[in-house]
Amino acid sequence: MFPACILMSSCKTVKPVRPMEQYEHLNEEWKTSEINVPVSIDFGAMEKEINAELGGILYEEDTDAYAIRAEKTADVTLALNGQELKYYVPLKIWVRKDIGVAEVQAEGEVAMEFKTNFEINKDWDIVTTTELLDHEWLTKPRLKMGFIDIPVENLMSIVLKKSSATITKQIDDQIESRLDLRYYIEDTWKTLEAPIEISKDPKLWLEVEPTAISMTPLKSNGQLVTSSIYIETNASISMGEQPKSDSTTPKTLPPLDIAGAAIKGFQLNMIADVPYEEAAILAKKHMVGETFEQGKYKVKVEDIDIYGSNKKLVVETDLSGSYKGKVYLEGIPFYNESKNQIEMREVDYELKTKNFLAKTMSWIFHKNFEKRIKKQLVFPLDKQFETIKTKTAEQLKDFKVNDNMRIQGILDEIKIERTYLTPKSIRVQFASSGNLNLFIDGLEN
Repeated sequence: MFPACILMSSCKTVKPVRPMEQYEHLNEEWKTSEINVPVSIDFGAMEKEINAELGGILYEEDTDAYAIRAEKTADVTLALNGQELKYYVPLKIWVRKDIGVAEVQAEGEVAMEFKTNFEINKDWDIVTTTELLDHEWLTKPRLKMGFIDIPVENLMSIVLKKSSATITKQIDDQIESRLDLRYYIEDTWKTLEAPIEISKDPKLWLEVEPTAISMTPLKSNGQLVTSSIYIETNASISMGEQPKSDSTTPKTLPPLDIAGAAIKGFQLNMIADVPYEEAAILAKKHMVGETFEQGKYKVKVEDIDIYGSNKKLVVETDLSGSYKGKVYLEGIPFYNESKNQIEMREVDYELKTKNFLAKTMSWIFHKNFEKRIKKQLVFPLDKQFETIKTKTAEQLKDFKVNDNMRIQGILDEIKIERTYLTPKSIRVQFASSGNLNLFIDGLEN
């Protein structure tokens, strides 16, 4: 009588309890990447600009006692060695002095040699240290009156000091302007925080979560200063609607670390999702309307719903016939790489459902109902995966992010990382290795 009572709608009994829909709080296990930002500063162009700025008279002073003037006579020449810049400035010096009985004047020529050391500190500030190394009088000016030479060392020291201040300020300003990396990197950092749409059809989004930044020491090659900035990121590609940012507060640019060289390649995490709604539609297509019989008992599948409960996928099956109600099966989703599809393993009745059926309707087990469900819980990813893979590789060959930034990358090997459940979908995570360069207008020549 007990089994019969269970099957009668008028009997009060405990039906299988719906497993709680819940998801593990998973920190996305991204493989970290380093995006290379090449830096190439043309000091040859700086030399031209310096000569344009330091044209003609560099210093001039006129008093009742004397007048002096320093004028550049030829182009400033730069010699770059590592983080040291040497430059030579040829000047023509003119002086006029009132010696009481008359005014006398003279001209001379001097070559001044300067050295500037520059570096970028942890706060992204340019630090320059400039000094006058030496000066050589090509023609030493002397005031003459008849047969008497009148030395003018005091006037010359004024000229050299004032001229040096003008020259070194101009050089420092040029270096600071050209090596103002904070301006470029801070803007880049903010840009990378938002998802970047790299394809409209289909919609593909590149998400780059910058976490740290480092830079190789500045090197010189002829008239070029070169370096590489490496932005450590969690980078991923997803298909569909624009991903929501996890944080509403922009991250500040972290302190700069000096690295000897890059030690990691670029790893792009690719995401392929099968939404539960879509998975349920596929399962319904094969299962709704199917009947299962055992002796005098018969049930028909009326509806199917799919959701997650921690690591397991729950299949809620609505039955009619000899048993009218729901039964719940669980399984662990995995990606079958050879078939390019999501399948289920360890499919079985949820524990409370299993206990319920064992006591009341063990006949359902006899037709391997769960095996039939397992067979139909197959979700192909071939089109989605192939689209993500090929379209991403195509777009990243040369993609313009904005007017000042472009990406160039090569993706090669792709590996499966894991399959897991999110609140909205069954997710497969792939990882593609390769190289990714980010070119910023202003940091390359």
